[in-house]
Amino acid sequence: MNSTRAIHYVLLFVASCGMSSPGFAATPGSSQSDLEREATVDRTRAEQLALMDAHEGTVKRARLDRDNGKLVWTFDISQYHGRSGIVEVQVDATTGAIISSNVKTAQAAAPTSK
Repeated sequence: MNSTRAIHYVLLFVASCGMSSPGFAATPGSSQSDLEREATVDRTRAEQLALMDAHEGTVKRARLDRDNGKLVWTFDISQYHGRSGIVEVQVDATTGAIISSNVKTAQAAAPTSK
């Protein structure tokens, strides 16, 4: 009986710790400022890293989102020296590591209107 009660207390403690942890916070209601407070890599540093990865260019759009549970900065960077298209660079907002870098065509990068 005592071991069962102890297990219940441990499970209750673990569940309460997990729910209050920023990594397990509910994200649909998270505001941009909440996400920015959680990020250890700020926008300025993440943008520098993204521009280095894209070999310069101009940031057209930046956003901070949770992608598969990971906090990620995403930058759309127009290519420089007359090359067409947009490079989308994702930077891990916790470590600063480049997660992905993909070239989009100019047509695919343009917003669609209905």
